[in-house]
Amino acid sequence: MKTQVFSAILPLVLFWAVEEYFGLKAALIVGCIAAVGEMGWEYWKTKTITKLTLLSNFMVLGLGGVSFVMDSGVAFKLQPMAMEFVMAGVLWWMAYKGTPMMVEMMSSNPMVTPEKRAKIMENPDLLRKIIRVDVRMRWFFMIHGILVGLAAIYGTTRMWILLKGVLFYVLMVLVALPF
Repeated sequence: MKTQVFSAILPLVLFWAVEEYFGLKAALIVGCIAAVGEMGWEYWKTKTITKLTLLSNFMVLGLGGVSFVMDSGVAFKLQPMAMEFVMAGVLWWMAYKGTPMMVEMMSSNPMVTPEKRAKIMENPDLLRKIIRVDVRMRWFFMIHGILVGLAAIYGTTRMWILLKGVLFYVLMVLVALPF
């Protein structure tokens, strides 16, 4: 988890520093290189690239290209909002179809033994807590996505990075606490 947070925040800090000292176009190039690097790193470590990583980084590359042509960082900075809306949509859709995503993830988690998974799925109090986490995650992704979008359009790069980076992970942990 520590490595994932670091690898998610490092490109943000790099983007900010390059934009600050070398301009927007250089920062967009670095951001796109970081996206390709993330996919390469994931493939090197796991011999596969997850669909979520592909979707996220193709959005970075596409929106980075749009921003480069338009000479505006707004399109590039809207990528996190788009991804969070996708995540919220998946969470809402799975709940609508009958099995909330958090319940599905818990019922198929390979890090938990089948016996423990069965006990979790049979415990109604624990299931209610998991479902409440799922509901909070749906709303979190929608609200945070809107805030990141507003920061991308109206805020500074520093504000956007703070909201998209460190604050995202702090809030995600708080939202995911099973109370």
